[in-house]
Amino acid sequence: MTASTKPRYLWLTIGFIVLGLMLIYGYDQFKIKPVTSASNLIDHTPLSVSTSEPYKEPILIPEKPEVEVVSDKPEIKSVDYSRSEALTTGSWMQRTGQLTHQERADYEDYDNETLTRLTETGDIKAMDILSGRYIAAGENAKALFYAKKATVYGSIGAITKLSILASPNILTPENERQRKYIEALALTNIIAMRGNPFLADLTKNQTMMSYNSDFKNSTALTAEDEENIKSVAVAIFNNIKQERLKLGLGEFEETPASAKKYMDVITQK
Repeated sequence: MTASTKPRYLWLTIGFIVLGLMLIYGYDQFKIKPVTSASNLIDHTPLSVSTSEPYKEPILIPEKPEVEVVSDKPEIKSVDYSRSEALTTGSWMQRTGQLTHQERADYEDYDNETLTRLTETGDIKAMDILSGRYIAAGENAKALFYAKKATVYGSIGAITKLSILASPNILTPENERQRKYIEALALTNIIAMRGNPFLADLTKNQTMMSYNSDFKNSTALTAEDEENIKSVAVAIFNNIKQERLKLGLGEFEETPASAKKYMDVITQK
C-alpha cells in the first residue's frame, strides 16, 4: 500500500462520519419544539416513482486500506474493496437518500413550491430537504409528512428525521415520554434493518444523549426496554412496507453486498 492510500481512506471514513452527523443534525437545535408522533406511517398520498438520478461523486476506497481512527474501537481492519464495489455502494447510498452536502447542493436553492412539485414525482431528495426546512421552521406536522413519505419511497436518511420528530423533549407530557423514547429508538433500529448500522448507532447514541440531557435520566436500557424497542421497530417497519405495496412500489431494494461489506468494516464486525 502506498503512503497516499492511508490519507485517502482516512478522508473517506471522516466523510462517512460527517454524513452521519449531517443526517442526524437537528437534535440540539430542534429538540425543545413540540413534535408530532411518528407512529402512524401510513398516511401518504400515492405518487409516481421518479427515476434514480445519475451517479455523480464516486466514493473512492483504495485497495487494502489500513487506518487508525478516533474511536472506542482500536483500528479499522484491512479490507479488499474494489473501485467497482465503491461505485456500487455510492450509488446505493444516493438512491436511498444518504446524501452528502455536495449531493444535496443542487436542490438547496429551490424554493418550497418547487420542491413540493418535485415531491409529487416521488423525488426523495426534495422530500428530505423540505422535511429539514420544516423542522427548522418548527412546522413539525409538515416535516413529519415529508419525512414519512421519503421513508416509504426508500430513503434511509429520512428515518433519522423521523427519529428526531418522535423523540420526547421538555414539552412532552411526562406520561408520554417513555413511549416516545422507545419509538424514537425503534426508528434507529429500522435504519439498521434498511442496511446502515453505522448511521443507526450514531442516531441511537444521539437520541439517548438528548434524552438524558433533557430529563437527567440514565440512558441505560433494561432488557424489557430492548424487547419493546425491537417489537415497535418491527410494527413500524411492517406499516412502512405495507404502504409501499399500496403505492405499487414493491419491496425495498436489497442492500448490495458491497455496502454490507463496507458497513462491516466501519462497524468493526
